[in-house]
Amino acid sequence: MNGTHEDKKPSMSYDSERHKVHCFSCNADYDIFDLYTIRNNLTPNSKEVFNGIYSWLGIPIDKSNSDHSFLQVKNTINSSTDKVRNKGTDYRQFFNEAQKNITNPDCMKYLNKRGISTETAKKYGIGYMSDWQSPKALRDNKNPPKTPRIIIPTSDYSYAARDVRDEIDDGQKQCSKMKEGGVNTFNLQVLEKDSPCFVTEGEFDALSFLELGYNALSLGSASNTISFLKKIKELSNPCSLIIVLDADKSGKKAREQLVIGLQGLNISFIAPEIKGTEVEDVYRSEFYGDYKDANDFLVKDKVGFENEIKKALSNLEDWISTEIQAKLEETEIEKSDYFNESVSNKISDFRSYINASKEDKTFATGFDKLDEIFEGGLHDGLYILGAISSLGKTTFAIQIADYLSSKGQDVLYISLEMSRYEIMAKSISRHTYLYCQKNYSNQMYNAKSQRQILEGKKYEHYSPLEHEIIYCAGESYKQESSRLWIYEVNKDITVDEINQKIDLHKKHTDVNPVIIIDYLQIITPTNHKLTEKQSVDQIVKRLKQISRDLKVPILGISSLNRENYKTPISMQAFKESGGIEYSADVLLGLQLKGMDNNFDVEKAKNNFPREIELKILKNRRGRTGGKIDFYYYPQYNYFTTSKTN
Repeated sequence: MNGTHEDKKPSMSYDSERHKVHCFSCNADYDIFDLYTIRNNLTPNSKEVFNGIYSWLGIPIDKSNSDHSFLQVKNTINSSTDKVRNKGTDYRQFFNEAQKNITNPDCMKYLNKRGISTETAKKYGIGYMSDWQSPKALRDNKNPPKTPRIIIPTSDYSYAARDVRDEIDDGQKQCSKMKEGGVNTFNLQVLEKDSPCFVTEGEFDALSFLELGYNALSLGSASNTISFLKKIKELSNPCSLIIVLDADKSGKKAREQLVIGLQGLNISFIAPEIKGTEVEDVYRSEFYGDYKDANDFLVKDKVGFENEIKKALSNLEDWISTEIQAKLEETEIEKSDYFNESVSNKISDFRSYINASKEDKTFATGFDKLDEIFEGGLHDGLYILGAISSLGKTTFAIQIADYLSSKGQDVLYISLEMSRYEIMAKSISRHTYLYCQKNYSNQMYNAKSQRQILEGKKYEHYSPLEHEIIYCAGESYKQESSRLWIYEVNKDITVDEINQKIDLHKKHTDVNPVIIIDYLQIITPTNHKLTEKQSVDQIVKRLKQISRDLKVPILGISSLNRENYKTPISMQAFKESGGIEYSADVLLGLQLKGMDNNFDVEKAKNNFPREIELKILKNRRGRTGGKIDFYYYPQYNYFTTSKTN
């Protein structure tokens, strides 16, 4: 007796993980409170049970709250054991009992019908119960019928139970193959062996291969492909696989899922085809031929089954050999490619590069002294121009852009601060000054500033001569700017978006344009988690790569650190200078002339024209440290190296 029902075959065991005993006959679970209650014939969950257990264990009791404490303790224990139940019931004792019945005549008769010897059954822990009841049904307080079952362990906490009766009524047919526990794969441990493994669908299919001495496992169901692939992924070095699922619709679908999954995991395998159509619902396996599965093949043609096994193993061996050879060849190619990258092997490429460089363009700036320093003008690379406010960074860049356009070179001017018309007015202002200088040198006061050109209400007060000057300046600028595109950016823009504008230009003109960006620090980073310095670093490196790819210069205007507004310009003066200082090919700085000697900055700004120095702070391909003197006429947006009257 176990205390609750008659039990002629003791089958109760203690589950140390859940701290409960389990009865395999009725599938009941008992904790310490349940057992104490049964043994002493007490009322379940009563105060007497609580007091008795605490007295037995020597635990002091809070008298004022003992009833509440009992329920709290019991609920806590049950809650903790529920967490352990993720594995389920430990069935090892049950398996031991079932394995003792393997020689039962009904069991042996069924195994013989399926072509499986008693020796194979014993080797893989197969057992038999003549009066098996579904544990799940018992847990649901149902009274399932007792049926004779082959018990096939799939883990310590799960098994398959197959009805061995020849005649089963329709009401019980759907329950003839049942699973208990969470693991359905039979003989999963075989994956860790060196020998190839046949992957089947049902347990008796796997036993059919095992009967002949070959490694095999079963998925338990065609729907278990995902969990099987997850298990393989956990293994460091699983064996090679031969996929031989049932020749039906579900087997074909599962085969396709396994093929895709195993390819992704880079596992060695072969998978004989399952051919058929859903319309006809007739399928034929390349491996099984006219048989529906492995066990059917074994029972009806044992010799043919073994021959097909040997053929599949030979095909796998050939495939693995081919794969190994391919990998060896791939390794040799990689090795050869690596040695080809040595400098010695690049001399020929170097000479080709020199010859190809004859076609590289040089882009004159319009400032002869600057072009001389750069050996003819701008080359491909990243140029950065920096200065404090009011020294004409934008004016200097626009003047270069206008000159390049006048010589037929396409230019994209990306303006992140000024509007298109403000930039155009700057250039037309310069042209009014040049027009007066050429035609009305004694009336230079008629040249117009940017503001005077932009404010339409002033035009009604201008003289005919002033209208002539503005009109002719506009016409000159119209001819000069035929290859210039100004993009007025009214929102955040990233380097990727700048690159898209370049691609659009190339699409319609088939020309790589010179790019001028005003200014760098307003470009939006693609990763907002980066610091300001990291963002500038990333932006500068991307722009440099674009310049190399297009073989054109990119000129970027940069702001400076405020602490450098009253000190000579240097590489350290550039805002977040880390990326700019190291990544730029050329670093240029505008400063007031004489800035290297302490003097009054504001007074120097009031000079007309302002005397400006362009310092070559860095020049990766040429001279560094030189200076070029400029005269800057801020009212007319004009730079020149020669002072005019």
